[in-house]
Amino acid sequence: MGQIGRVARLAMLAVAGQSVAYFLTIVLARQLSVDGFEAYAVASAAFTLMVMYTPRGLEKYALRILPALFQRQDWALARGYLRFGLRRTVATSILLGTVTFLWVKYFSDYPAATKLAIAVSCLSLPAGALVHYYVEVLSANGRDILATAIFRVAVPVTVFILVGVFLYLPIELSGAIAVGSWGMAWLVMLIVIVIMVRRTTLPDVWRAEPAEDKSAWSSAA
Repeated sequence: MGQIGRVARLAMLAVAGQSVAYFLTIVLARQLSVDGFEAYAVASAAFTLMVMYTPRGLEKYALRILPALFQRQDWALARGYLRFGLRRTVATSILLGTVTFLWVKYFSDYPAATKLAIAVSCLSLPAGALVHYYVEVLSANGRDILATAIFRVAVPVTVFILVGVFLYLPIELSGAIAVGSWGMAWLVMLIVIVIMVRRTTLPDVWRAEPAEDKSAWSSAA
């Protein structure tokens, strides 16, 4: 019953998050101009494609390797994996974001508004990719419900609030601003989730001298 209850809570959080995202899309579709909403949609799609690739499987592999390392009390490798995943995700996001930005700016025929919105997506990529990574780390720490609540609910709710604030400011809501709201939400939730990971990870991990097995981790991920 406990396992069923946990699955039910995860499902409810996912449905709640999707509902918020759905209503957010309706609000943006009504408030943005046709060109503005197109810019938002294209930039959001570009972000989704980039953020799916950026962790390069390291976030999903964390769900497999970290519990095993915790169980055998290999604190050095556990801390090493946390550091390795962080560095690899940041490096890949910066590289991919830069390449995407340069391609869009110099080689695409997108309108200026769409180019600007994609540029904002590229700037948001490191924070978004790290949230994706740390969500799985938090789940590996046994806090899957908290991780789901942050990722599925807290992020779109924060975006909804930010968009509402922008609607009351004396500025015209644009696709770039809407995308920037997601970027700010990713950044806020990154701070929150890093704090949660720090608190829920066993203290022995942080006290250990990190050791890494880069080649094995990369191929396994």
